[in-house]
Amino acid sequence: MPDRTYSEAEVAAIFARAAEREQAAHSREPVAGLTLAEVEHAAREAGLDVASVRAAAAEVDARGVRASSRIAVAERWIEGPMAQGAWEDTVASLRREFGTSSSWWEKETSSFGEAEEWTHSAASGVRTTVTLSPREDRTLLRVQKEDAGTDNERVIAHAIAAVFSFPVAMLLGAFVAEVLGMGDAAGIAAVVLVTALGVIGGGSWLTGYVRSRRKRMIGETESLADRIAQHLTDTSPAQVDQEGQTSANSLLDASLLDAPLEAAPASGGARGPNRARS
Repeated sequence: MPDRTYSEAEVAAIFARAAEREQAAHSREPVAGLTLAEVEHAAREAGLDVASVRAAAAEVDARGVRASSRIAVAERWIEGPMAQGAWEDTVASLRREFGTSSSWWEKETSSFGEAEEWTHSAASGVRTTVTLSPREDRTLLRVQKEDAGTDNERVIAHAIAAVFSFPVAMLLGAFVAEVLGMGDAAGIAAVVLVTALGVIGGGSWLTGYVRSRRKRMIGETESLADRIAQHLTDTSPAQVDQEGQTSANSLLDASLLDAPLEAAPASGGARGPNRARS
């Protein structure tokens, strides 16, 4: 329908979609990498166990290390039950790290069954969730970071670029047509050109920025899970009992255990052994 009139939002959407299609047409190249079968073949040649390689590949897939994903998840198992007050200490540490505090209008913690959960939404659009779930004689720690938007970073980036580019292009088009007196055709051409350049250039830059941010988010998720797991492990009842037993054993002087009875110190009168002399 060549005679149809499009709104500003529709024009911006058209330009964004056109730029995306053009960029996709130019980027249809094979992605460098190896399939799982190729990785296994290389592992055999290197003398590695194929079963271990498959297990490692499954762990990588489960961790969600794909930079285009907007959700990063890290899970850790803590042996033994949680110590009393461990969850409260964890929440206090999280509040210090994220600079938050509990309030009546935004509840951070919640419970469902035996599981405990803490959530935080940052101004950047990243939502962090920490969950502790007792499972028999172990505790499952799950840390998740979720970025706002969709999984397709390119769509987000080009849409944002179109929103910011189109108003600038309209002003420039009006300047070309009215101030410079070059006519409506030149003004429309300026609008199309500036919007296209803004969508392609700005969209490409924003795509790289979003991907880099989400890739960094994966590392932050893994690091946070490691630190929380280490804290819970250090304060677990099993670890505390083991350290207490070690400390108690260290108080004993092993050199006296095998010493002859006559070599024991004679001080302490009443506390010394009673002996009958023949």
